Order: sequence, then structure tokens, then C-alpha cells
Amino acid sequence: MKTFLTTLILLLAAVGGAGAQTFRVGVRGGLIIDHYSFDQVSVGDAVITPGSSKPGYQLGLVARISIPKFIHFQPEMVFTARNYHYTVAPKGGARGDARVRTARLELPVAVGFNIRALRLFGGPVFRLDHTVRSNNDAFAVRYNDSDVGLMLGAGLDIRRFFLDVRYT
Repeated sequence: MKTFLTTLILLLAAVGGAGAQTFRVGVRGGLIIDHYSFDQVSVGDAVITPGSSKPGYQLGLVARISIPKFIHFQPEMVFTARNYHYTVAPKGGARGDARVRTARLELPVAVGFNIRALRLFGGPVFRLDHTVRSNNDAFAVRYNDSDVGLMLGAGLDIRRFFLDVRYT
């Protein structure tokens, strides 16, 4: 991962210094709307059912490099927080709620095409430093510390701002 970050910094410095390219840096913020579902499951003496999800958020930095006017490269560094809710009911016991909050650092790297103000993009999302907090010790959630996902999306440039919709 250190090699990836070093390469990314060098690439940004090299492309940012070239005169023919457009280099922009900004702040990213967004709302995360998750939908998850699964069938009711029994684990030991407990029955677990999915609850409603609450919106999460993301905050971070973004750089966009336009090589020719119609192709762009967009690395980001984003802090992401998500919230999940489950119902845990021991067989024959009182029902309880389990609320789980996850937080991690994500490094999306998008490559896309510009068609006037519209952008289409996709690329990998490197996920690091996953932390999990729960209000119910009986319901422990474990995640891999790091993984790689895939992102696809579309965006609209409006003057100095842009609006993106993504599926990860």
C-alpha cells in the first residue's frame, strides 16, 4: 500500500506540473444510503433479523486530472461511516436491538470520460483501517481489515461543483 500511495503522489505531482492538462483539487462530502437484507438466521440460541438502515456519510479530498479534455483520472481519499441495525432475540428470551457503526478509510481511483458536463467513470476502491462499534456485545461483527471493491458512476459538472452518483 505504501508503494501505491507513493506512486499516486508522484503521478499527481508529474501531471499537475504539466501545462496541457487540467488539475483540480477539492473537498468531497456525501450521503451514503445502504440497503441490506438477509433471511432471518439462527446463530446458537439467538435469532437475528435485519432492521432498517440509517444513512451514513463520507468526507474527504479529491483531485481530478483531465488528460485530454474528454478523459479524466480522479484519485480520492475518503473517510466513510455507515450505520446498521439488527434485531437479536434469544430463543425464548427478550428481544434486543444491535446497532453497528462501521468507519474506514477508502481510496477510490476513478477513470472516466467527459461528454460536455456529463461524466461516466469507474474504477477500484481500496478500503483500509476498518473499525466497528456495536451497542450489543453478544452481536459481534468482523470485517477484513482491508479489501478492494469496484465503483461505477455518473457525474454532472456544474461550474466549480460536481454531483456524482455511484454504485460501489
